[in-house]
Formats: sequence, C-alpha cells, structure tokens
Amino acid sequence: MFRTIRRANLTLPETVCKNILLTSSYGTFAFLGDDDYPYAVPVNYAFGGKSIYVHCALEGHKMDAIARHDKASFSVVDAHEVIPDELSTDYRSVLVFGRVEVVKDETERTAALYLLCKKYASNTKTDVDAYISQKAPKTAVLKMSIEHMSGKEGRRLALARKGQN
Repeated sequence: MFRTIRRANLTLPETVCKNILLTSSYGTFAFLGDDDYPYAVPVNYAFGGKSIYVHCALEGHKMDAIARHDKASFSVVDAHEVIPDELSTDYRSVLVFGRVEVVKDETERTAALYLLCKKYASNTKTDVDAYISQKAPKTAVLKMSIEHMSGKEGRRLALARKGQN
C-alpha cells in the first residue's frame, strides 16, 4: 500500500528514523484540508514510540480536517545542506503515514502533554503540573498512530553515517 523509496541505498534504518523523530524540534503535518486542498502545517510534537502527539486548539483547521478524513502524513527534516558546486543538497528526513484522532482517554492525554512539556520545557514537575492543569481544559491532543515510516538521506550523509567517507 505504501511506496518504497526509489533509491534504496539512501534509505535510513528504522532505528535512525525513530531517533530523528525523538530529537528533532518540529515537524510538518499534512492533512486533507478545506475543499480537498492539502493543508500542511509545522507543529511542535512528541514521539511516543508508536505514535506522534501534538497539541492544538479545540477548534480550527486541523480539527476540521481530521473530522473529515483521519489519514495524514507527518515529515521531519533533520539535516539539510545546500551543495552549490553540485547543484544539489544533502539531507536527512523521515516521513510518516498514519491515522489521526483526538485523544479522549484522560490518562493518555495527560501523558502526551507531559511528553510535550518534557521535550520543550525545562521546568520542574510542579511547574509542569500547574501548566497542564491550567491549559489542559482549552487544549486538544492529537495522536497519529504510525502505519508506515520511512527515512532517506543524501549521498554524502549516507556515506558518512556508514563510515565510508
């Protein structure tokens, strides 16, 4: 159902893909938006091993899009360098496909908010507890259950990662 990467020699192993999802600072969600136009939006996110979590307002374009169609893609670019002499770029990226839902279970919702806070804030647990208590009633948490994940890197990065400079 999902396409394979055409240049298989540039494919990233799953462990590298997961590490990129854990460490990258933002990604781009792509949904089927209004009037069937693609709607791609950069977001802060947290990776929970098999799922990607984001927080958002209780209403808006993302919420309307997933109510209509729950399939989406999510991409992260970990590295990017222009190589002018070669009219090329070197890159490392991950692309994820899955279904998105609003998290209703309060335990999972709170855990996802903690994942997000842990990733983006250096506050103490007490500060995070207070923040979540204050913001949670006005915050939706979306969960993308990963169905397919692939990663790809440019030739130079592939050679460097494999130790073949």
